Amino acid sequence: SKSFFVFYFWNDRRVLLTLGTYPAVSLKEAHRRVTEARACLKAFPPIDPREHFARKKAEQGTVESLIEDFLAKDVRARELRTADDIERVMRKEVIPTIGRLPILAVHRRDLKLVTDQMVERGSKIGAVRCHTMLRMLFKWAVQAGEIDHNPMELSAPPPFKGTPRETTLDASEI
Repeated sequence: SKSFFVFYFWNDRRVLLTLGTYPAVSLKEAHRRVTEARACLKAFPPIDPREHFARKKAEQGTVESLIEDFLAKDVRARELRTADDIERVMRKEVIPTIGRLPILAVHRRDLKLVTDQMVERGSKIGAVRCHTMLRMLFKWAVQAGEIDHNPMELSAPPPFKGTPRETTLDASEI
């Protein structure tokens, strides 16, 4: 794999700052990040680039912004038949509950809270579908390089036993 780094001195110690790996971070983006790190060191008073990038990532990376990116770059781009349903569930169920959380602070318990609220309302099938959509979202986020670990990785869907349907066809339908 190819990784981009920048070395600098902070408090008389040599520091290694990882800028990302290729292809998640392009050469142009890595060059922009190096320039930004150098600007932090030249500022008055100097700012540690590690703190700068951590603060910047925390400000930008909320679940709501991740969902917006997912809808724009994946769901609508692939023209899924279920795009409207995915967008409706994300906007109605997920964003009001955990939309303000930073992406890196999301845990399985937060995601379970979303589906548990749906189950309590009586929407058991909707909770199972929402669980599937959240799995899609975080799988895409890992592939896009937004997060390193999928919080949905070991989570089980809400317990729901569907009732089998019985249909009886009359003579005209047969």
